[in-house]
Amino acid sequence: MVNLTIGNKVLKDIELMIFDKDGTLFELYPYCSKMVFQRTRAVMNVMKNQDIVLENWLINEMGVDLKNEKIYPQGPIGVYSKYYAIDMLFEKINANGYHITKDRLKNAFGEADININHQNYLKEALVPVHGMIEFIKRSNDKSKCAIFSNDMTQRLKDTLDIFNIGAYFDCVLGGDLVKKHKPDPMGVLQIMECLNVSPEKTAFFGDSTLDIESAKRANCKYRIGVLSDISDIDFLKRNSNAMITDFSQISVEDEF
Repeated sequence: MVNLTIGNKVLKDIELMIFDKDGTLFELYPYCSKMVFQRTRAVMNVMKNQDIVLENWLINEMGVDLKNEKIYPQGPIGVYSKYYAIDMLFEKINANGYHITKDRLKNAFGEADININHQNYLKEALVPVHGMIEFIKRSNDKSKCAIFSNDMTQRLKDTLDIFNIGAYFDCVLGGDLVKKHKPDPMGVLQIMECLNVSPEKTAFFGDSTLDIESAKRANCKYRIGVLSDISDIDFLKRNSNAMITDFSQISVEDEF
């Protein structure tokens, strides 16, 4: 087990740390914006419409603030699952005078995923949050680690392997392997059951309201907010035990 010190707070007796991915382990905008660009191109190709007005509208609706190079707090990118984004975009496209079938939209997202899954793409798009890799390596022999994200499980594994930290994670769980997504606690509970660790020994790290709410519903003893573009700071203050902007702000101590 391990104790974590964040500012003047000491989080004691942690046996398992569960991490969200985007905005928590990796910077939000570089990866999510590139994913949205890929999905936008694929959707426009399916619609056979290359109008720049449509392109900018799709990028905006999928949650990217191009002007300020940020991700919108309401998402859907970086907040909700791919399946939520497809349903939302299908409704908005058809409500705004365009037309696309749900199947064609799903196929477009699938085509975009093929490009997104390439290792060269992931290497270019992913930027680790400062101090994250060192923190994971420093904590590995003291606490179990897991990742729970709306991203696809295989892409999560590929991402961790690119940065040579896959071996440090005892469980990798993506949105494709859970029936209910955040803020439902199903994924968090599934990880704790798999690793045989109680909520009283678990700390959850996340940047969004949905992350922290899912950990709260799973009764995780500790919830650590990692500040990103989509973070609701007031919510995190009320519902987290501590907040960080990066992992260099955490001290790790053995629990004897």
